[in-house]
Amino acid sequence: MNKDKFARRILVVGAAAMIMSTPVFAQSNGFGSGTLKLSTGFDFSTGRYGDTVDTDITYIPFTAKYETLPWTFKATVPYIRIKGPGNVIGGGADGSIVVPGRGAAVQTNSGLGDVVASIAYELPTESDRAIYEIAGKVKFGTADEDEGLGTGEDDISMQFDAVTTRGNFTPFGTVGYKLVGDPPDIELDNVLYFSLGSGYRLNERRSVGLIYDYRESSSPTSDASQELVAYLSQRLQDPLSWLGYVSAGLSDSAPDVNIGMQWTYTRRP
Repeated sequence: MNKDKFARRILVVGAAAMIMSTPVFAQSNGFGSGTLKLSTGFDFSTGRYGDTVDTDITYIPFTAKYETLPWTFKATVPYIRIKGPGNVIGGGADGSIVVPGRGAAVQTNSGLGDVVASIAYELPTESDRAIYEIAGKVKFGTADEDEGLGTGEDDISMQFDAVTTRGNFTPFGTVGYKLVGDPPDIELDNVLYFSLGSGYRLNERRSVGLIYDYRESSSPTSDASQELVAYLSQRLQDPLSWLGYVSAGLSDSAPDVNIGMQWTYTRRP
């Protein structure tokens, strides 16, 4: 890693820390009526991604989210660990990048992942049962590309989210487009992605849901990533909540199995 990139990554992490302290800024400017959510957890995935050897990825995010309607600010600083032959480049929450033919001896690398920051705006609507939101997201190339933890380049995404309530059911969907930065030795394509799903409220504190997730491949020689995700969310004793999920890959570019958990602390005004 050269000195310029190292310095840039230190600045990015510092900027993310500033975004994560948004509540302090908001309160000092008269916007202290928002909701702060702090979360962490783990995500573990394993799959062959078209190779003959498994790639295991462990992803541990530390996330701060501040909601002061109609705005939502979010920042994630993750740790990532990859064990595999090198044909899979870490992508964090945005999915991994499969590069066929790049495999080598199995190795294990770990460190800082790609820092992600986003801003979302909730669109005005006359319905009290539907929410529509547009969001912009920047993935900074802070993960070490020499160790395959990331591409070393920045990505920019724009997406539209919709959610509605129908009795105990909560259908939702996302559609977005990501501009992918090209590393020096790899030419990557921009990515269209979408997801469709629904939650079902079992009681006042517990919900289950199912999601279909589709993401075009950024590598022209790989197929699209498709996954089916099942989740369970549980409100614990306030202010804590818990989310657990498991997914199955439906294509070679998706992990065979993905499991994860997330714990969230919520501070309301």
